Amino acid sequence: MILSDKSIKEKIKTGEISISPFSEDSLQPASYDLHLDSNVMYFNIDGNNIIDVKKPVDDLMVKTQISDSGFVIEPHQLVLANVIEITGVDSKHVGRLEGKSSLARIGLITVSYTHLRAHETVLD
Repeated sequence: MILSDKSIKEKIKTGEISISPFSEDSLQPASYDLHLDSNVMYFNIDGNNIIDVKKPVDDLMVKTQISDSGFVIEPHQLVLANVIEITGVDSKHVGRLEGKSSLARIGLITVSYTHLRAHETVLD
């Protein structure tokens, strides 16, 4: 079952799910909008057109920060990013991260992610 906005607020109050920081402005009728962090990583394509898992990967990714003017994603480029919020669920719930259809229509695809427990994972 997908929770409604009312149920999301109730579950946050009871501690069954967590979203931190939480803002009612980001609450949708059956979801919550997460926000992209400014720190991103992307593949360093200079000399790395073939990934050999047996070789060191120290220079495989480039870390950068999204400036106020934005960040240009090149065609076929994979970008890894964090969201600002830390989310969690109890043993009775499952959290799902999915892309927004409005962004998918312009070519920005989010890899879906499911988690079963509260945790904090960030790019480093």
